Amino acid sequence: MAKENTRKVKTYEELEFTDDFMFCKVLENNPDLCKQLTELILGRKIGNIVRLQEQNAIRITADGKGVRFDVYLEDDENSVYELEMQNVLLEELPLRNRYYQGMIDLKILEKGAKYKELKRSCIIFIMLKNPYPEVGLHRYSFANLCREMPSLEMGDMAEKIWLCAEGTEDDISDAMKRFLDFLTTGKGSDEFTRKLEDKVKKGKDHKEWRLEYMTLLEKYE
Repeated sequence: MAKENTRKVKTYEELEFTDDFMFCKVLENNPDLCKQLTELILGRKIGNIVRLQEQNAIRITADGKGVRFDVYLEDDENSVYELEMQNVLLEELPLRNRYYQGMIDLKILEKGAKYKELKRSCIIFIMLKNPYPEVGLHRYSFANLCREMPSLEMGDMAEKIWLCAEGTEDDISDAMKRFLDFLTTGKGSDEFTRKLEDKVKKGKDHKEWRLEYMTLLEKYE
């Protein structure tokens, strides 16, 4: 798996949908588009969104390692989805998936609760680069299976999906191809992606978002 270490700090005017800040703001403030994107990636309908948070920080102890989810949503069908935009391809992505899953479960399962109260969960990483270029898929779905009998799934209701704009196989729908093209070009080519493009353009004129972004940059520096 390739590794990239350099990240350019963008001005607010340079932000696109693939930048964490704009990705979070657009989806958090447009639940209908967030739901449509989640359904497009899953290839199925989900329930009505009952909770939607962006940049949702979870920390177990004051000095412990936490995690900051990009977009976290729950529906009324006892399911949780976490959408993460990954501009930089990191070697530890599989371990990051594992850590995020544990943090989601800790968030859901309060002290004294029973394991059966855990919700169905799906962690979705949206990437520009392909972590497995030798394979060339656009979509990788992972679940816990039995090595001795791959058709036997553990049934822990935990799924991970890696969606990659960079792929060579014919493994996705036309609608998904248009979305992935939007990620790389920033230009919409159908009703859904044109809506996303429009929300990004309007977001760049959002004074409160601009101020929040500038404040974050100051803190990072």
